[in-house]
Formats: sequence, structure tokens, C-alpha cells
Amino acid sequence: MQTIWLAIIYTPWWVYALLIALIINGLQSTRTRVVSLFKLSILPGIFSFLTLQSLFSLPLTGPLVSLFMLSAFCGGLIGWRQVQRVPIRAIPPRFLIEIPGSWKPLLISLFIFSMKYGFGYVLHQNPSLVENNVFVYSMTTSSGLCTSFFVGRILCYFNRYMQIAFAQ
Repeated sequence: MQTIWLAIIYTPWWVYALLIALIINGLQSTRTRVVSLFKLSILPGIFSFLTLQSLFSLPLTGPLVSLFMLSAFCGGLIGWRQVQRVPIRAIPPRFLIEIPGSWKPLLISLFIFSMKYGFGYVLHQNPSLVENNVFVYSMTTSSGLCTSFFVGRILCYFNRYMQIAFAQ
């Protein structure tokens, strides 16, 4: 119990701000809404920044970069496929789309946040894990998959928006 309390106390304030923003964004995603493509790209942008920041903090090797690229491709493909058939309505003049509500963005955001927090906590507690290939490859693979999942979703939404906008 003391370990959990210490983790909570020594967590930087911006981590809590990010968690609150993710929860608010996820709860808003549960209702059908009209949102700009720019706003949809903020979350993938934040996750991409944090992932690249953690990736560049590791000793980069060819296999590590290749593994990250492969997992990022797979995550992007999974994200694309998840929203490929979701019914959307494009509102062309202002790059707005109407998307149906879903609990998936909230659940996925909380999962990714928890995973990244967990890896960060474990690494902070035991910095020598940077030398452990299994840990580094696990962290890299999961980060690549999860981060690019959101990137794949926004790219699919943008692609579908363009198809609908040009068809009108």
C-alpha cells in the first residue's frame, strides 16, 4: 500500500492533468458529436509525442527501431480498420465530421495511459531495465501499437472525410 501511495505522491502534476483530459475527452466520445478533424488529431499527437520521447530516451538499435516501425504499422492498420465502417457525416467547409458515440476511445485511452504509466513507473523504480532487451522490446512494441492505433483512426477519418467531401 505504501508503494502505491508513494507513486501517487511523486507523480508529476502534468500526468494528472493528462489523465483528466483523457477522461473528459473519452466521456465526450460516448455521445454522437460533431468534431473538427484538428481536434480529433490532438490525442494522437500527444500520444505520438510521448511515445517518441520515451523511444529516444532508449539506446536506439536497428532491431529496436525496426520493431517499433513494425508495431506502429500494425497498430495504425488496426486503428484504421476499427473506424473504417463507422458511419460518419462530413461537413466540408470547416473540416468537421459527425461521428457516433462509443465507449471505445475512453477505454482505449485509459488502457494506453495505464500501460505508459506502468512502464514509466517500473523504469523509474529500476533504471537498469534499460539494459534488459525483453523489457525494452515489450515497451517499444506496446508503445508503437497503441500510439499508432490512434494515428490510424484519425488517418482513416481524414481519408473518409475527403472521399465524402469530394463526392458532394
